[in-house]
Amino acid sequence: MSGDIFTNSEAQSLYEDVFKWLTLHSVGERRLISSYKSYSNTLFIPLINKFNCISKRENLTKQEKQFINCIFYIGRIFRIHTYSESSRKYVCLTNYYSHWSQDIDGIRKVKNYGTWLLLIGETTIDNPGIHIFNLLNFLFTYNKIQPVNSLQDSKRLLRYKSENEIAATLSTDILKDLRVIDIKDIHNWRITGREIDKSKWYRKTLP
Repeated sequence: MSGDIFTNSEAQSLYEDVFKWLTLHSVGERRLISSYKSYSNTLFIPLINKFNCISKRENLTKQEKQFINCIFYIGRIFRIHTYSESSRKYVCLTNYYSHWSQDIDGIRKVKNYGTWLLLIGETTIDNPGIHIFNLLNFLFTYNKIQPVNSLQDSKRLLRYKSENEIAATLSTDILKDLRVIDIKDIHNWRITGREIDKSKWYRKTLP
């Protein structure tokens, strides 16, 4: 359709990249930095560039308004990393897009026991997050998506929907708080979470 934000070919490529992003990821820092860099450069940065371009226009179409208002997320986000009492410093900033959750309930769907590092972040208009399932809904609404095989059927992604995934950078301007929490008490993280002094937040390498 003329005026669509993505051609069917572009939307198909986006779907396949998002499918891999969701189904091949692991919790915390276990994914290689090179993987985050690749997804950032090929998937998320082009989306942000398109967001910046369209948001400057006047008289947006219905599709453009939905693209701007539904896919890009501004607000608090959460992420968990493995925790070790022996660590002197905790978070290796990649500055690439990483897996976050829009809310605590999403974190509970990832892990349900143990002691973890809870990262609390906040996205802004200058550095928005990308709501993964809103992006998928947008693609299926305005484009023709055809999974290349049964292994890429969209129904396989439903198991991840409850994680409320937001893709956002793991960077100093996003990270606002860092706490040690027991997952069973995560909904009370402000009370039960042990704050980590900011001087101990950052390290230079992955564990």
